[in-house]
Amino acid sequence: MHFEKIIPAPKYVYRFLPEDFVEAACAGKFLLRRLSYYRGLEGLSDRGDDLDGAVRAKLNVTGHDSPSWEPDPLLLKVGIYAANCTNGTINAAKTTVIEDKYFVLCTSLNRPEALGSEGRNAIIRISNIVEFTRAIASRHRDEIRKFHVGPVDYKEREFDVREADLAPSAFVKQPRFAHEQEVRFLWEARGSQDNLLTDCPDAGALVERVG
Repeated sequence: MHFEKIIPAPKYVYRFLPEDFVEAACAGKFLLRRLSYYRGLEGLSDRGDDLDGAVRAKLNVTGHDSPSWEPDPLLLKVGIYAANCTNGTINAAKTTVIEDKYFVLCTSLNRPEALGSEGRNAIIRISNIVEFTRAIASRHRDEIRKFHVGPVDYKEREFDVREADLAPSAFVKQPRFAHEQEVRFLWEARGSQDNLLTDCPDAGALVERVG
């Protein structure tokens, strides 16, 4: 198995969750969802980020000329197949997402009093994130191929194709989420199932309730 970790790793990370889920978490039972699930929360939840694991290329220009008979490479970046056009007005965008192959668990470096939302009225603390990640991967080796853990970076995910060329990443979110100070666990799925309910007492031994 492949593993990426934070160096140096934080001593603890935190996660808010409903009261009813605490006992299960302390037993190593977590419902892991695909990254696409969190993109789908946009507009429905303060956790939703429509560009989580994605970038959006944009082009807004008037008087654009594409004199060649070959497709204009600039327009292709926003999904437009065009050639031999003059004085064009372009207002287009194209979103690119990473392959939806990861189960995700989101935690935070923040102290417990810094976060909380949507009825999540309990706090758990995970220690030794290296062993926590490894334990779940080992327990569910038939469902998990690779695993990674690291801090999320916060950068703009929309860009003008004339000025930049960004690639999507599972460890980059929009700046408006920077207050989360997220540490993200990713387990690469072997199959096509949307969710994975872990059952890993060794991981649960590294979880405790702190609020």
